[in-house]
Amino acid sequence: MDGWSALLQNISTFILILALVIGFFVSGIFSDEFQTKADSIFFSTRLGRNKGVLSKIGAGLTIVSAFYAAFVFLYTFIVLSVLGTDGANCPIQLDLWRSAYNVTFLQAYLLIVAGGLALAGLGIIFYLLLRRQALIESVGTLFVRILRMIHCGRLADKLEKKLESLEKSQETMKAVNAYYRKHKTLDGCPHLPPEELEKLKADMASSWHLEDKPFATWALSNNSAEIRRVKDRIKSLSQQKEIGFVGWEFDGGKVEANTEANRLQIFFEDKPDEATREALKSNGFRWSPKAGAWQRQLTSNAYYAADYVKAIAPLTGEKPTELQRAHIRQQKVAAQEQPAQEQPEQEAPQDKDTFSIYQIKGGDETRDLRFEPYDRLIAAGHRVDPKNYALVYSAPLTPGTSLEDIYTRFNIEHPKDFKGHSLSVSDVVVLHQNGQDTAHYVDSFGYKKVPEFLQPENYLKTAEQTTEQNYNMIDGQINNTPTVAELEAKLTLRKLSRLTRNVARQQKRKRSPLSGRSLKQRKNRHRRNRQNRKHRIWKGADA
Repeated sequence: MDGWSALLQNISTFILILALVIGFFVSGIFSDEFQTKADSIFFSTRLGRNKGVLSKIGAGLTIVSAFYAAFVFLYTFIVLSVLGTDGANCPIQLDLWRSAYNVTFLQAYLLIVAGGLALAGLGIIFYLLLRRQALIESVGTLFVRILRMIHCGRLADKLEKKLESLEKSQETMKAVNAYYRKHKTLDGCPHLPPEELEKLKADMASSWHLEDKPFATWALSNNSAEIRRVKDRIKSLSQQKEIGFVGWEFDGGKVEANTEANRLQIFFEDKPDEATREALKSNGFRWSPKAGAWQRQLTSNAYYAADYVKAIAPLTGEKPTELQRAHIRQQKVAAQEQPAQEQPEQEAPQDKDTFSIYQIKGGDETRDLRFEPYDRLIAAGHRVDPKNYALVYSAPLTPGTSLEDIYTRFNIEHPKDFKGHSLSVSDVVVLHQNGQDTAHYVDSFGYKKVPEFLQPENYLKTAEQTTEQNYNMIDGQINNTPTVAELEAKLTLRKLSRLTRNVARQQKRKRSPLSGRSLKQRKNRHRRNRQNRKHRIWKGADA
């Protein structure tokens, strides 16, 4: 027992000194490239920043473990060979009576040795922190990549689980509302546990609950909006790789987005100058002898970093980030236009009652028609032209379904195969009932019947309105203007009528020349009348 007692008393100090000494000698593994000023070359190689650093860490741990095990074994052998090996299974309280741990001498020895090995590993990290920042960044980059991979995987799983939960909640709320609508009570509802049913009853009895149903319309609408948001998020994550990245040309070379190698690669025609190389290094680009290019991981951050390297500015004058954004927009527009072009080809079945939803096509020519009320549309000189619309959905019309029901459904509970936006102002709903079609324009308040949507435009009337001289000539014949002879006859009649009117006017002004005396008498009478009026005015003023 004397051997194990002496071993435990001194082994801790021996291991501490051994760990510091081994760590000091092993630190050269991480400092050789800095002492020789070859760090920039080492970290710009293909395996320098990734596998090179991992190899250094592995070599350091291997050397530390080997030296540690050798010296500890040597120290243990010397002590036990001199003082004996008896008492290995005796409790340590025989020597350390104050110890509260129920372990033997051998178990305590093994725990101290394992702790010393861990301390030696921490010594490598300690010396690593004393080195230059570039090495720390390399190790940090590895951990960041691992964390990103874990985060992306967990994020996708979380979104899928969240979507499943939201869809289940949506179905449950609709089922509970349907049960209440049928039975006018929540008693016996099989879709929720009893405690939740009691909570719903209390909510419905409160003053703030305005609607006559357990789950209000806004709750369904908000949950549906959250479902769409989560779906869009999952879709955006899945389409990141499908959208891809764009390259460009610059003065003296080109930039390529190598998706197979997952690298944004810069190819120079000649060797870049020192300033350009420093700019590339400071923005995360490293020289790859194997690829013959300066490269960096293909991410959106690579394009942001390329903005700061003036030597690789695109010839178009745009920034690399602007080129990437334009590329993403083009891909998204192309993805949205493809189903929009296929969907209008659908035709509503005409053998039973159906309803169809038409929405305005995309493009600059219809931009001023979107979401416009009917009165404002007509005041601006437009019409509800079917050429500006595309069929986005068509389905059977169940008995009892009204236009308001359709509006509510396509704003709160979109069908899974519905590809358009929520039913809004300027959309048109066509009902096919009993063999008759009626078109209804979604207005600011309610619907407006638009029979012109189902009737083709009268092109003959439009042509007549642009060619005829007056609207009295709208008779189905284009350009039926009067002939030259008819125009001359009308002009002669107009002159004669004007002459007749002038003669009659002159006869009213004066009589025949033989009756000049009566004209003079008439003038004198007018003069006397004026004088009499003045005299009456003065007489009234004196009175």
